Amino acid sequence: MVSEKILENPALFANITPDLDSIALEYIQYAKKFSADLRQVKSHVMKFCYTAIKTHPVIMKKISEG
Repeated sequence: MVSEKILENPALFANITPDLDSIALEYIQYAKKFSADLRQVKSHVMKFCYTAIKTHPVIMKKISEG
């Protein structure tokens, strides 16, 4: 149960609200460095950004399709 919330907010237990754009970009850099599976990267980045984009269904649909 906690794992989904940690993906949405990796700083959950630090009791801070992180800049999710920075976290997503840093994650992508590590994913490139370690040749991560792109499907997993997309899934994780979507979870990082979910809270921010869930109020914009058009954007969510475009990201999910592409």
